[in-house]
This record gives sequence, C-alpha cells and structure tokens, in this order.
Amino acid sequence: RSGELPPASLSALWKQRLRWAIGWDQVTLEHWKAIRKSRRLGPCRKLSLYWIFPSRWLLLTLSLFAVFGIPTLALVDGYRVRNAPGGPSGPT
Repeated sequence: RSGELPPASLSALWKQRLRWAIGWDQVTLEHWKAIRKSRRLGPCRKLSLYWIFPSRWLLLTLSLFAVFGIPTLALVDGYRVRNAPGGPSGPT
C-alpha cells in the first residue's frame, strides 16, 4: 500500500502529472554534469541517459504535432482542394 490517495478529479490528475514532469526536469538539469563526469557509469549508460533526456521532449513535440498539426494541415489542404479552380474533381 502506497499511503497516497489518487487524484480526485481529472484537473487534479493533470496538476499532479505536470508537477511530476517539472520535478523530473529540475532533477535532470541539476544532475546533468554529475552524470557526464561520473566514473561509475559506463559509456553505454551515459549514452542511454543522453538519449532519453532529449527524446522525452522530442516525443512530446511530435505528439502535439500529431494531435493539433496534422488535423490542421488536413483542414487547410481540404479547403485548398475544394476552392481550387475546377473544384475537387479537377478540370471539366
């Protein structure tokens, strides 16, 4: 048993996850130099940490583009095709 109660609402869950993400980033930035200079971590482990830190933000950016950017581009392209000379079926 963890001793913690789950968030009571979706808003509380969002705030909790945001707080965790910000804390994760703060700890990462605080220990970045220590990871780089560590003699206890081998090169493969260091490389994996260097890979996962920026990948987290890259995946967030790509997912936001997938949720908002792709539908927006589809709407713009559909509007462009509908309003092109000759309409969507091409020249008649």
